[in-house]
Amino acid sequence: MWIVVILGLTGALGIHLGWRRRYRGVLADIAGMHRLQALLREQHRQELERENARQPSIFHSMMEGVAVLDHAGRVVFTNLAFRRFLHITEDLRGRDFLESLTHPGMCQPADTLRKQGLVVGMEITMAGPPVRILHANANRLSGDLGSLVVLHDHTRLKKMERTRREFVANVSHELRTPISLIKGFVETLQHGAIDDPATARKFLQTIQVRPVAGDQ
Repeated sequence: MWIVVILGLTGALGIHLGWRRRYRGVLADIAGMHRLQALLREQHRQELERENARQPSIFHSMMEGVAVLDHAGRVVFTNLAFRRFLHITEDLRGRDFLESLTHPGMCQPADTLRKQGLVVGMEITMAGPPVRILHANANRLSGDLGSLVVLHDHTRLKKMERTRREFVANVSHELRTPISLIKGFVETLQHGAIDDPATARKFLQTIQVRPVAGDQ
C-alpha cells in the first residue's frame, strides 16, 4: 500500500514539476515578448524623432521661403529662408500670421490668403540691403488643416530681365543712326543719284563700309 502511495506522490510531484517548468517557460516567453515590444516601441520612437528632426532640416535647406499656418492663421513653422527674406529674427510660432508681419508688402498676400484662400505670383519688393524681389504663393491645405505660404526669390531673374531690356534698347539706339543714314542714301539714289555713276558708287561704298555703331 505504501508503495502505491509513494508512486502516486512521485507521479503527482512529476506532474507538478512538469507544469511548473511549462509555466516558467510561458512566463519567459511572455517576458521575451514584452522585451521585444519595448524594443520595437523604442525603435519606433527613435525613428519618429529622426523623422521629426529630418523634416525641419529639409525645409531649412530650401532656397524658397516656407511658412506653415494652422486653420486659425497662426504660424506653425517658418524656415530660415522665409525669415531671412523678411528680416525676421524672433520666433513667430503661435502668433497670428498677419499681425506678426512687419513688412507692409506681405500684408496684401496675407490678407488675400485669409479672404480667398489662394495667392498666385504676387510680387513683393523688399527694401535692402540687399533689395529683393519676391513672388508670394499661398494655398489652403486640404481638410482645413491650415495654409502653406511659399516665397520665391526672383531678384536675379528680374535683374536679368532688366539687363536684357537695357541691352535691346542700347542696340536699337545704336542701330538707329546707321540705318537712318543708309535709308537716306537709298532714297537719294532712288531720286536720281543712281543715274550719276560717280555719286552712286560713292554712296554704295559708304553704305558698305558704314560701321554698325553708326559713327558720324
